Amino acid sequence: MDKNKYLQTFKDEISIFTESYQQKKVLELDEKIGKMIQEGKKEEDIIREIGTIEELVQKVYEENHLNYNKKSNGKITQSFEKLFDMVHCIIDIMSKNSTKENFKIIIDLFLLILFICVIKIPFIVVRDFGNSLLDFIPIPIILNLWHLLMEFVYIIIAIVVFISILKKWFQNLNQRK
Repeated sequence: MDKNKYLQTFKDEISIFTESYQQKKVLELDEKIGKMIQEGKKEEDIIREIGTIEELVQKVYEENHLNYNKKSNGKITQSFEKLFDMVHCIIDIMSKNSTKENFKIIIDLFLLILFICVIKIPFIVVRDFGNSLLDFIPIPIILNLWHLLMEFVYIIIAIVVFISILKKWFQNLNQRK
């Protein structure tokens, strides 16, 4: 593995952290590799000497008081693991904050949940419009399938929106830390 791929893989593995923190850690590692190259060592030897990416990522997670359990699970499982790591980090931040700052975090989370509830309104309108179109069909299972489809679409969109907003909010919270 060459230096660039090594650094990119390392950055990808610490993707739950803010972009600035990721860049800081990658630059530190790049400088360390650069110094060793100036000493006359080969890239392959340096990478072997520094250690595996998993070992480096483990150190970064430990520095931030997070658990790092690398598993070869699917994307969905890894996404949920990142979400749980974010929740643990938020709890860690809240344990160090004042009551006023914690109250603001709770209000922000409440507003996020309220926003996800408001997203439901267009789905209710579309569902009811579909009901009026399907009323002339005497088979009730079609209407039930329409309701089920709309609920699944809402759940998927709500989860995606919730996680994406939570990630951005978490990055802002982490930068204030």
